[in-house]
Amino acid sequence: MIRQIFAMGLAAAICAGTASATTYSDRLSFYAALDSYTVIDTSSYIGKYVDQIDPDFPGVSFFGPRSYVRSDDLILNGQGFWGATTPHVGLNFATGIQGAGVTTNAYDGGDVILYSGLNGTGTELGRANFGDNLVLFGGLVINGTARSAVFTCDFNYDLKCGLRDIAFGTVNSGPIQTPIPAAGGLLATATAVLGVMRRRRRAA
Repeated sequence: MIRQIFAMGLAAAICAGTASATTYSDRLSFYAALDSYTVIDTSSYIGKYVDQIDPDFPGVSFFGPRSYVRSDDLILNGQGFWGATTPHVGLNFATGIQGAGVTTNAYDGGDVILYSGLNGTGTELGRANFGDNLVLFGGLVINGTARSAVFTCDFNYDLKCGLRDIAFGTVNSGPIQTPIPAAGGLLATATAVLGVMRRRRRAA
C-alpha cells in the first residue's frame, strides 16, 4: 500500500515538472517573453546553404535536408521540396533554449516543434503554428529546456513552405516548474502514512 501511495505521488510530481508552452503569433511579443534572443536574418544569406550559415552561430547547427536561402529570403522547407525521408529543416542547440519562432510566406505554413533531444528526438516539449490564416509568424516559449527545433510544412496540399528569420532564445531564470497541488497532497499523504506505520511498528 505504501509503495502504491509513493508511486502515485511520484507520478504526480513528474507531471508537475512537465514543460508547458506559451504560443505567440506576434514576433515582438515573442521577443519580449525572452531574456535574450538571436535572429538568423535570412536576407543576409541569400544563395547560401544552411550548413554555410552554421559558423556564424556558435553552438547552433542546422539538420535535416541541405536546404538553402532562396532569392526571396526564404529557406526552402517541406516534403514538396525535399521528399518524405528528410522533409523538414531543424536546428540543434548545444546549450539548450526556451523559445523558438519563425516567419513564413503567405498561404503556406506548419508548426515549430521543440524537443528535449538533439535532431528532433526525445520528448516533444511544445509546438506553435505559423502561417495559418495569413498569420505569418509563429513561436513558443516553454518552461523547460529544448535541445532542438523542427519546422514542419503541412499547411496545404503541396507540402512546401519557406522559413524566414528564424529566431530562438533563452529565459535567464531557467526552467520554471509549474506546481500541481495534487502532487504535493499525495506526497504529504504518503509521508504521513509512512510515519504512522513506523510508529506502530516501534510500539509493537
